[in-house]
Amino acid sequence: MGRAGREIIGRIILLKNGREDRSCLPECYTWREMIKLWQSFKGLNPDEIINVFYSQLQEEIGLAKGFLNDERLIKEYMATLGRYRTGNERDHIPKYHFANRLRDAVSLILEKMDPVVLDVGSGLGTESLLFGLLGAKVLGVDIHPVRTEVAKKRGIWYRYNIYSDLKLEFAQRDIIQFLTETKDRKGDFFPNTLLLKETISHIFPPEDFLSLAYSVLQPNGKIIIMESNPLNFAMWIKNWKDRASRYKNMPKHEKKRFRRGNIYLYPWKFQDPNTRKEISICNEKLWRPWQLRDMLRTAGFFVEKVNIYRFVPDPLMIERLLGFWSNIEICIKKIPTISQLGVHQIIIASKQGK
Repeated sequence: MGRAGREIIGRIILLKNGREDRSCLPECYTWREMIKLWQSFKGLNPDEIINVFYSQLQEEIGLAKGFLNDERLIKEYMATLGRYRTGNERDHIPKYHFANRLRDAVSLILEKMDPVVLDVGSGLGTESLLFGLLGAKVLGVDIHPVRTEVAKKRGIWYRYNIYSDLKLEFAQRDIIQFLTETKDRKGDFFPNTLLLKETISHIFPPEDFLSLAYSVLQPNGKIIIMESNPLNFAMWIKNWKDRASRYKNMPKHEKKRFRRGNIYLYPWKFQDPNTRKEISICNEKLWRPWQLRDMLRTAGFFVEKVNIYRFVPDPLMIERLLGFWSNIEICIKKIPTISQLGVHQIIIASKQGK
């Protein structure tokens, strides 16, 4: 249990002291003292925190086959997290994108005294784990049975190897049903932060979800939506191909059965294990930035920030030029029309008042 914890705390100390000498790894610290250091993130900026966690992810990937111990789970795990493996000469690219996507969310978690996070569509649980290590109480909810099982096993591994007091749970649930129960006071989890990473494109109907989310969110709570941007042509093409592949070889009249206005549903359904109810899932419905903003406002949220980013193609992301490209992206964001065409969007909104 000690080695992984010492390694990750050691990286933090090196960052805080600006040192490269790894001999200062805190072998002599008690576990409780290391946890206090791990949670004293106020001295680090979000990028440094994310870089430390990224290094921890790479270490975890090397050990994953051992603690997952199931080919089904390993296949799902590597399909998503395999790109973070060490030894890739272009490893700096996923690391750069990873930091860009999580920077705002980590900043919000650090600002809250007692963060309570509902990770909607938590998948394999990566973001939930990070927020849990930052001291938040986290519940990750996903309808996918295999991904939820992987997330639970990862949570056990982190609790045993990194932080024994990790306040983290995962549940396979229909998020609409879960929020309805919480609103009716049948649940006991009332978050002050909601995270949706590549999730709003799968929730049907999204208007019902946002209305329920507003109801259960604590006063002055925040909702963070991270989603691909359909205004980016390359992303629109990729999304169209992914969506079309799910109806391959299906007659046209059969496809119509899965259409709901301008939304297509998956041709298969998941089941909530609690209610045994079949759940309809949107088939990669990407929402434009102003559509998401309008839906949030209709639900009662106050939209605080819309951030569209990633304008530079990956082949140009040479490691020594990352700083240069970051400055180019800052300049692009100042051009009104072009600034709407980035690959990804992050929208932060809050629940005002009671």
